[in-house]
Amino acid sequence: SLVDQSLLFGVDQTGAPPFAAPGSGRLVSPRFRMLETIREYGWDSLVTCGEDATLRDAHAAWCLALAEEAWRHFFSANEPAWMDRLEADYGNLQAALDWLAERGRAAAGLRLAGALGWFWHSRGPVAEGRRWLDQLLARADGVAPAVRAQALTAAGLLAWSQYDYAPAEASLREAQAIWRTLEDGNGLLRALIFETMIAWGRGDLVRRVALSEEAVTLARTLGDPVWIAQAAVNLGHTRSLQGDAAGAVPLLDEGIALHRTVGYERGIGWALEIRGNVALLQGDAALAEHRYREGLALAWRHGGIASAAHSLPRLAAAVAAGGRPAEAARLLGATAAMREALGGTPAGPLDVDYTRAVETVRAVLDAEEFSSAWLAGKRLTPAQAVAEASAASPPRLPAAGEGLSPREVEVLRLLAAGRSDREIAAALFISPHTASRHVHNLLGKLGVESRAAAAAYAVRHGLA
Repeated sequence: SLVDQSLLFGVDQTGAPPFAAPGSGRLVSPRFRMLETIREYGWDSLVTCGEDATLRDAHAAWCLALAEEAWRHFFSANEPAWMDRLEADYGNLQAALDWLAERGRAAAGLRLAGALGWFWHSRGPVAEGRRWLDQLLARADGVAPAVRAQALTAAGLLAWSQYDYAPAEASLREAQAIWRTLEDGNGLLRALIFETMIAWGRGDLVRRVALSEEAVTLARTLGDPVWIAQAAVNLGHTRSLQGDAAGAVPLLDEGIALHRTVGYERGIGWALEIRGNVALLQGDAALAEHRYREGLALAWRHGGIASAAHSLPRLAAAVAAGGRPAEAARLLGATAAMREALGGTPAGPLDVDYTRAVETVRAVLDAEEFSSAWLAGKRLTPAQAVAEASAASPPRLPAAGEGLSPREVEVLRLLAAGRSDREIAAALFISPHTASRHVHNLLGKLGVESRAAAAAYAVRHGLA
């Protein structure tokens, strides 16, 4: 039949669904030009037969299932692969949103847009995501409360991404109220953590402390290691803003260790950056530099230019504090090029890092030295700048763990990765009894009472 023919030739080689409207940009390589012609004929025939709506409904259902399945893999080690899949099918997702809006199917449209919120925040375009969520929320009277709360949480996140704090806060607080009524702790936890970022942006430390403490308590009750890590890092950041570095460090190290255990690299990157901030405040430029360099590589891998442009000024501050202002100026020049590529960066807390770093480096270099290093950095492509900054050899860390044998250092690294004694034994080709003995001796040498404390030590001293 004509429908079967359209299905056959409408599917591209990535496994995408059958529908993409003619002229949508799908199947543009020379290999597929003949198929595109057949597809257009098939589509016109479907419209003539009145079967186009059936096919578009099926296509929209496929897109919704894809987006909701991807959402279930966010905040996990599998997140990058699912982000890539959504990006590859973004034209299909746009077509589905258009169709659902055109048909007045606000509930299905809102489910789709709500599931895409973290994707829009991570890969963009943020403005398009906000437009869809605002449009569909305005039409969504009578939708299921959980659907509305999910969309409001996404809308708040995207508004925060554009430093539009008032609507972001309104959306997240309405979402929190719904999640509380539904007794949905997971939804509430996300909305609480997202609102802490607004409080940070506004400089409302009192509100941020309250939100962060509630989030940590809730996360520990729910027991999900990724969200315990997220909440712990958030509270650690809050403690650092209060000037309580001693209170911040164990929370941040716990978050880094948990994220490493589950393999959530994006979470590791965030935690490393904040840990670098605390190390810098404590006057430990070498530790800060180590944390920032590793965090920069992860930020680039998972967030591209925008994330790297936020990370580089922090690294530059640590490099300058370590006595290498010309290298710091080069990093800031690379940052300037990235900011220009992004069309400028709106004023916000992350912009303060950049401005402060520039002022600090200018103060210790003469104008000619600063300009020369700055321009050299600005000539680098973003990929070159990140590769150079990530591969550079920072100063050696303090001699933490030098009293440990090489085998004990290996055991400590595996322990920090969350491995059991049996898993440590398998990794090192030793018996479980020997692995247990190494762990026991290790705890004694470090002067700690638990595996978690040893893991935190490893993270804190750059041994994990």
